[in-house]
Amino acid sequence: MALSRLGWAQCLATDATSTGASRALAESAAAELRRLDLPGPSRRASDLLAALPGPTTGSGLTAREVEVAGLVAQGLTNQQIATQLFLSVRTVESHVRAALAKAGQTSRTELAVWVVRGLPGRRG
Repeated sequence: MALSRLGWAQCLATDATSTGASRALAESAAAELRRLDLPGPSRRASDLLAALPGPTTGSGLTAREVEVAGLVAQGLTNQQIATQLFLSVRTVESHVRAALAKAGQTSRTELAVWVVRGLPGRRG
């Protein structure tokens, strides 16, 4: 699954309007690939992330908030995000609330659209 996410992120990286989605997928894949101890694919995910424009330009989100927002955009529940990132559900809830506030969004759906469109700092 992580390799599929990485491949999808690489495809989206070629489309300037999908940078946010590409970054979210690559970050998710990178975290899982590191957890699975797959250094080659993990390195490819890191290289892709380094090549993409910064995720927080104008948004003010922390790296973890961007990662959680990306997983929200993939349709994961707070419980699924917590399990994947080895966090408590309450910590994930806190990151989601912070991301919503900083992104100027009012729902998980709006946050997901904001991430997929890659429009930091602009209201969806």
